Amino acid sequence: MAAQAALLALDVAALEAHTERQAQLCQQLGAIAEDPGSARILAQPQECLDLEADPRWAALLEEFDRVQSDVRHQSRVHAALLSRARRSMALLVNVLASCSGSYSIMKSAEGPSSAMALRK
Repeated sequence: MAAQAALLALDVAALEAHTERQAQLCQQLGAIAEDPGSARILAQPQECLDLEADPRWAALLEEFDRVQSDVRHQSRVHAALLSRARRSMALLVNVLASCSGSYSIMKSAEGPSSAMALRK
């Protein structure tokens, strides 16, 4: 959620920091997923864990499902915000491109001149 606030506030430094943190978390999750034992437990926890023997496993799995759902939701929200920012930037680029001819610097026969030179 902090990354979303940084995006909405156009805080580039904070957004870069959050992006770096996200990359670190993705690397850590990738390392867990590459471990065959962990990957098997995450894919089929009911078959790998004795949920009846220790009720904490069931609570952990419920929390894991909730976190997964929240991450999916936050990813969709963040993607929508990035898409909106991309459209806004494209709009600004188009506006600037269409106005560039209207606000070009006047040039004299000798070459470029400043507003002060034009006053003389």
